[in-house]
Amino acid sequence: MATENPVPAPVLRCAERAIQGVLDRYRPNVVAWDTETTGLRGAVIQAATVELTAKGDLVNTMSGIIAPPPNVPLERGAVAVHGIDRARIERESVEAEPFLRGLVEYLQDSTKSGKRVVA
Repeated sequence: MATENPVPAPVLRCAERAIQGVLDRYRPNVVAWDTETTGLRGAVIQAATVELTAKGDLVNTMSGIIAPPPNVPLERGAVAVHGIDRARIERESVEAEPFLRGLVEYLQDSTKSGKRVVA
């Protein structure tokens, strides 16, 4: 009959770190993306992505404010949530088409390379 010999704590910690290191190398990065809008049924006025490693280290970010069509109002409740008002849109907005094209390409490339994309 075999006797149980407990694994010494330092050996156990070393093994756990080694296993975690292997797991971390094979876990995909996560790309989260989100949008802000002019209101509940409004237009998108900001899109952003954040890419993190499995350990939570920041890899990449992308963010752009997009001017809504002139006839789309900014709802007060939405502005209270995200803080993007007309003045900020005028100061910080980017050209919508090239920005959104780049965002879509980034998300597609992320998916193709095995990263997890979440919204």
